[in-house]
Amino acid sequence: PEWKLTADTLASLRVFIVPNSDVFPAEDVPVLDAWVRNGGILVLAGNCGRRLGERDNFDRARKRSVLASFESIASENGSGELGTGAVIHLASDPGLQFYKAKDRLPQTAAPCVDVLDQAVELSGGSPLDASEVPWYVGLTPYFDAEAGRLFIDVNNTNIDLSKDAITPTGDVSFTVTLPPALRGQPLIARMLSPERPPEVRIERLSDECLAFDIGPLSVYASVVVEARR
Repeated sequence: PEWKLTADTLASLRVFIVPNSDVFPAEDVPVLDAWVRNGGILVLAGNCGRRLGERDNFDRARKRSVLASFESIASENGSGELGTGAVIHLASDPGLQFYKAKDRLPQTAAPCVDVLDQAVELSGGSPLDASEVPWYVGLTPYFDAEAGRLFIDVNNTNIDLSKDAITPTGDVSFTVTLPPALRGQPLIARMLSPERPPEVRIERLSDECLAFDIGPLSVYASVVVEARR
């Protein structure tokens, strides 16, 4: 309830994923519909919207789902257009299957990666080129427009659940397309981490693109890039 699905919230997003969310407020559907029609990419994974929201005491939806209008656009494990946007529908949420897969994680993740690639392509492409990054490293770029800072979170998920142990990553290399507000400006960068920050080398390939080489990482680090003041 603290996170409200509003037109302003969705305006900053290109892709919105609803992962096996049994509860979905009916009053949020028109907001989501308008966003998709204006170019948003909606991904529904698993059984979503079977129950109404807090305002309706979480009652069961009268139809199969309050999101049935979106599900009808995209067949199971398919996609369909709505206005200038699109809906992608996965019959089941791959999250739990991925979590349980252990040694088969790369193979299990492949269908999910295909869907995300499709969503990114439909939304106009990704600012991140991470084709050489291993499957167990998560990269999340985020631009805080108000502060003028680009954050790139790096997470190591190479975890052995049976031993409760984490194996550090090797070197992690990727490129990022800068948001317009940072292009052509002198930049500064810093690395944040709860542990000793890994070594990082940053090369400016052009006014619009940076290349990152980050040394071995145990758990988590974040690179912060901003204009030199």
